[in-house]
Amino acid sequence: MNTFLNDLQKCGFARLESIFNDQEKKILQEYSAKILNSEAISYKQMPPTLINNDVELYYNEKNIFTFFKTINRNFIGQCKELDALFSDLFSKKEIKNYFEMILGNDYKLHTCMLRKADNNSNYMGLHTDNNFAFTVSVLCNNVDQNHPTTVFIPSSHRFNYNFKNKIERLNPNFFSYLTRPSKGKVGDMNCFFNKTIHGIQKSLNKSETSNIIWLLGFHRNSDKVMRTILLPQYTKYGKKITEVLSKDALKLFEVNKNSRKIYDNFQEKKIIDDINRKNRYSIKQNLILIFLRIVGLNIFLIRKIIYLFKSKKKVSEA
Repeated sequence: MNTFLNDLQKCGFARLESIFNDQEKKILQEYSAKILNSEAISYKQMPPTLINNDVELYYNEKNIFTFFKTINRNFIGQCKELDALFSDLFSKKEIKNYFEMILGNDYKLHTCMLRKADNNSNYMGLHTDNNFAFTVSVLCNNVDQNHPTTVFIPSSHRFNYNFKNKIERLNPNFFSYLTRPSKGKVGDMNCFFNKTIHGIQKSLNKSETSNIIWLLGFHRNSDKVMRTILLPQYTKYGKKITEVLSKDALKLFEVNKNSRKIYDNFQEKKIIDDINRKNRYSIKQNLILIFLRIVGLNIFLIRKIIYLFKSKKKVSEA
């Protein structure tokens, strides 16, 4: 097994390098920034995009300013240069082989957007998501440990405990002695299991820093909890989406609202299954797990006490 897959299984996150050539890196950096910087920001939430329980509409009309003070933008169909780069990426034999080993043959996207964070962006506390989901961050600029970036607790994907948002209210900086930041050069792909405890740190650099990524969230098509993306029929530059994206790229989406076919394949065991089996911990990992569970319990108790105090106060004032 190569270094990437070994790191992924051991730590719950890993980086792929040398995927893009120099010209592709230039396109990635230039056009990703251009989409975010050249259009107005909407401070309203996206309009309803739910089609049905299986499919969600891909809204790519505006830059959205989020609660975390990041700018998000669905980018497929925005410019032909990025669409071509996206198509080429997911047509590469190396990438397809990795994804098949991790997720199996039938995988889809539930998130496909640009995200820009800067010095003003808020942190996102440590949490976990869907245990069978897998996320890729394609770096559109160089990122070091001082940037607003995703941080991980190594090997936490092996914990037999579902943290979800139990410790999410706390700043990840409080746990800096336990976490490692997602960093790299333009074009690097930082990949992680959503079961790995992760969050987003605030910028640690007082000078102006920003971080733009392609945020790509994958799941097995058989995962009925996750909705796949329904693409618009036409791009913003007037081409049919089916004529722009490669066959391999189109397989990641839906092209009509009733096209999703969900098949259960319980015989196909992949890396994503292995991390969800019962695991044995080292003494260090077990101590980290116990510590984080105690933190989560304390947060729960504090919130409960505050709630009871406020309820009692309202009763006394009535």
